Amino acid sequence: MMAELQGIATRLQAVHARAMRTGDLAATQTALMRDIKAAMERQDPQLPALATRVQAMEGEARAAQARNDAARVQTLAREFATIRGRFMRAQQAVMQQPAIAARARAFDDRLHRQMVAADPQTDQLLARSRQLQARLQRRVQ
Repeated sequence: MMAELQGIATRLQAVHARAMRTGDLAATQTALMRDIKAAMERQDPQLPALATRVQAMEGEARAAQARNDAARVQTLAREFATIRGRFMRAQQAVMQQPAIAARARAFDDRLHRQMVAADPQTDQLLARSRQLQARLQRRVQ
């Protein structure tokens, strides 16, 4: 099952890449992502500083791992989880804004249509992927 799921994922990634090269889809995505980021920063003005902190934390974590400082790595992991939570809450709030939600749905619809145009089996692949993921999830539980 895992091998089939990986094969489907690889094929869907290639279809996605082809679809993104169609028309102005990539530019539309870039504009949407820019606007989502700006809305998130309005939602939580500290996000740019936190993003900078995350970049610094990466170096700190590598240094702590190099000197086998597990306590520092753990502290950084907790700090990262807190920061990630703030980003996720801001994103969730922004994605509930009607204008942003409508643009995101419109983009997803266009992307889906382009993926189906690039590979008519896209919907079957997506369905099979969901099916395999559900089966794997049940096995894990």
